Amino acid sequence: MLLEVLRHRLPESLDHMLAFMNTAYSLVDLPYETVLTVKDTWIECLGDLGRYRMAIEDDDIRDREVWSRVA
Repeated sequence: MLLEVLRHRLPESLDHMLAFMNTAYSLVDLPYETVLTVKDTWIECLGDLGRYRMAIEDDDIRDREVWSRVA
């Protein structure tokens, strides 16, 4: 998975990792709201993204709290 590759290359890959996660979250959020038959799958994907984001978020405690609710 791309996030694992980027995680292993931290801190140099932080900007790319954040950009990827923001894009992925936006892409997964739309089907979560519109394709109700697989809602549980989308929730799991959003939770995975939230856990990755929490793992690298150490600058702003408010951001970490937001992502912990997503996860």
